[in-house]
Amino acid sequence: MSLSRAAIEGVLISHGMSYDEINRALAPSPQIIRNAQELEALDPDTLLINRDEDEGVLTARDLLSCGKIYRAEWLPAVKVAEGAHVRACREAPERDA
Repeated sequence: MSLSRAAIEGVLISHGMSYDEINRALAPSPQIIRNAQELEALDPDTLLINRDEDEGVLTARDLLSCGKIYRAEWLPAVKVAEGAHVRACREAPERDA
């Protein structure tokens, strides 16, 4: 599953977050993921974006499930949201219903 940054922002805005809060949540600290070992160490729900923004955003889980050739082409990538933040976004609509 690939989510665009705009889609993630839309969910966060719908739950009352300001743009400043969204920017802090989506980029708490830049971390470059350069290889499979660094990728495997991440929370599987962590969101990553690579240098080619047309590729969209992938979870660490999705990227790990890709073949080695695609993964090598996709890396390096930058962590844009922690897995805990992503899970909170997924769970928020269920809590609010």
